[in-house]
Amino acid sequence: NIRGIGLASKCMHDAHVMINMGVQSILCLCILGHSWALEAISKNSPNAELFPHVTGHVLQPKHTAVSGPKQTNKFWANWIVSDAVAGNGAVHAIYPMPYVLKLGRSNELKASQNPEAMMWYQDGRLTNRDGSRLELYRTAFVGEFGLGAKEIGGKHSFEVVNEGIFGLHVAVKNPVANVSMMYPIYSGMAYVSARYFGA
Repeated sequence: NIRGIGLASKCMHDAHVMINMGVQSILCLCILGHSWALEAISKNSPNAELFPHVTGHVLQPKHTAVSGPKQTNKFWANWIVSDAVAGNGAVHAIYPMPYVLKLGRSNELKASQNPEAMMWYQDGRLTNRDGSRLELYRTAFVGEFGLGAKEIGGKHSFEVVNEGIFGLHVAVKNPVANVSMMYPIYSGMAYVSARYFGA
């Protein structure tokens, strides 16, 4: 419950302070002169010695029919980027869990659920940590099974045709034979599946 709101003045020059007494939080909205506190202080380039300028680090979208900005925190981000420096992201696996998925040479969907993780423990080089703590682990991709269609065959490109909050649809098409496979891939999916379209 909010018990009351108190207003005070003079938070750094002409600022206003709002104190929400119920949750004891302070919101400080500072107005410095005629400028808002959230306005940029400077628009000059940063010091080049401290922050060297980097070019070519922006990954361009690829393999997608979905328009608009790309969300970089999605598990499938590797599959929709390609860059001359970083290479084709589609060669990497994605991790919707509990499966790890990867596209094969003919863009068949390969699945891995390898339980044999490689583990690294602390080696004592980091302070305040002992050797009994797990530093990191890595699970190698083992293609345990794959989904594809003989009618598609060859090396046909894939395309992300739908993106949602929790997953995506990937289509692999053979336009000559008029057949395609659609892979629905979602975070936490219980089964790896595909839908076949064609004659």
